[in-house]
Amino acid sequence: MKHWHQLTLAFLLGGIFFTNFFVEASGPISHAYLSKRFFEYYPKYTHEEKKAFMIGSLFPDIRYLGTTHREETHFENVTIQEILDEKSPFLAGMKFHSYVDIVRENCVIKDKVYEQLADISTKNMTTFLKFVEDEIIYSQISNWEDCVEMLSDIAADELQWGINDSTIRKWHNLLALFFSNPPSTVVFLLNLDSIGVLEFSKEEVAYWSRVLKPVAQNPKMQRYVKELLNHFETQLAVHSNQVQDHDEVPEFFCRRIRNISLSALNEPVASLKN
Repeated sequence: MKHWHQLTLAFLLGGIFFTNFFVEASGPISHAYLSKRFFEYYPKYTHEEKKAFMIGSLFPDIRYLGTTHREETHFENVTIQEILDEKSPFLAGMKFHSYVDIVRENCVIKDKVYEQLADISTKNMTTFLKFVEDEIIYSQISNWEDCVEMLSDIAADELQWGINDSTIRKWHNLLALFFSNPPSTVVFLLNLDSIGVLEFSKEEVAYWSRVLKPVAQNPKMQRYVKELLNHFETQLAVHSNQVQDHDEVPEFFCRRIRNISLSALNEPVASLKN
């Protein structure tokens, strides 16, 4: 990647994803991956409707550009049935975004995941954990090009929220860059340019560049993300007709549907500082 592209990536991503507002939310990779899983359980959408749903599932966090507030793009107490009953695929995607955020944050708190990262010396642990999750989930799909291509156009639904098209375009470009690179690469490029962003000093960016990938490769974190995804699979499957026929349900779900647990995280995480 050319140096000017490194700087562009650092500038664009630095202003959005490295912020202390990124707390009770999943990362864009997680949202896109889980939307794809939603389509597997609920094959009710056409190709164009899937595109609208996916864009809707990514749209709520456009608030990080400072043009809107969280309560304007997020919903409270969303259920899968409410998502299924929504006639607009775009709004269904927005509601699914909120559903994912709520379920994910409840799991993180309930199972004390942050305590498993006690050896990581960062002031921005909430954002760091999102990057770890997205780093692991990014490898679950070999090609994210469909997400990049989907973001080439602005959906009419996006313009209904009082946000100008130039801001939406910037958001799409940010997401496309993120889908084009795993989080460890994004941080690596930031570190190459010795850039500090917002409350992140260049020293902390350098630290993340060293530890992000090893943490994501740690068996404890791999297990945590696997169990988190399994939990979502359970929630999707129990509301789907597919649960009536185990031949149509993913094999790993059939093995774990009766006892999904994150208890394995009770073991201490080995030090990753070195």
